[in-house]
Amino acid sequence: MSNCLGSEGYQYADKVKTEAIDFAARIRKTAAERVTVDNSARAVSSYLEQQGIASRTLEISE
Repeated sequence: MSNCLGSEGYQYADKVKTEAIDFAARIRKTAAERVTVDNSARAVSSYLEQQGIASRTLEISE
């Protein structure tokens, strides 16, 4: 059986595969960065909420 995919075809396919792997890695990295930003925003929001509760508690106790 003869091979209809020559050296150029294999090289092109390998290039496409490498680009797809790189693109998938960028997508995963972007998703992880979004989760990090969301977690940071939630942490800041929780901190500010706790500060408000602490201030009100202090006012009540005085």
